[in-house]
Amino acid sequence: MSAVVRPRSDINITPLIDVMLVLLIIFMMMPFTHQTVDARLPAPPTDDPVPPTAAIVIGVGRRLALNGKEVESLSDLRTRLEAALMVRKDRTVFVRSDGDATYGRVVQVMDTARDAGADRLGILTSSEPR
Repeated sequence: MSAVVRPRSDINITPLIDVMLVLLIIFMMMPFTHQTVDARLPAPPTDDPVPPTAAIVIGVGRRLALNGKEVESLSDLRTRLEAALMVRKDRTVFVRSDGDATYGRVVQVMDTARDAGADRLGILTSSEPR
């Protein structure tokens, strides 16, 4: 006689265990693949009684100017910048150049500002197209 084949009523759980182990490994590795972005957030406002001072702007063109006042030479610019930056917390200097200034001249002015004690340099541009 031949053997009678009966249907089985239990579930094969081996594939389920394999899937669960793979998911477990993936979730265990998640903290190690976390990437962050460094960002400098602005400082919260303080109750400082001293009002903020105006920005320091160097104009570069046919003539040099510091906050709208003409400067004779780079050494004179450095002397005035040192005096202006000595009393400030924020040592940011902005450079505004017009079409008459050469690239080399603008770099010389930026180097002079760094030598005078500027921590950060910004470049101001015109919003009007030429």
